[in-house]
Amino acid sequence: MLAEILSMDRHVVRAYPSAEDAHAAILVRTPDIVITDLKLGGVAGWKLAEMLRTDPRTRHVALVAVTGAVDPRREVVTHFDAYLPKPIDLDVLRELVRNLASMSRAKRLRVKQAR
Repeated sequence: MLAEILSMDRHVVRAYPSAEDAHAAILVRTPDIVITDLKLGGVAGWKLAEMLRTDPRTRHVALVAVTGAVDPRREVVTHFDAYLPKPIDLDVLRELVRNLASMSRAKRLRVKQAR
């Protein structure tokens, strides 16, 4: 559902069946934003965020957690730039994606210039 909504807003969206598949794809083609549910089968969304944050190639990517938890534990969301509670407010999602995409692109540019 989120992929369809963001695609209609002209974002390039790639969806993966698992965090492992997403991680492998992200290392090949780094996105501006990763939106993941905290609870996934296999590797959890918070673990995916931890892997991305500790890798210099993906450290700049904006990370958004989606969760049904009313108040997720701090240690779970520590690697995320934002989290969206379920049910997701689509207006908030759209604004967040716009803002984080700009932030992520700026970080990526700074990383490239520093090399």
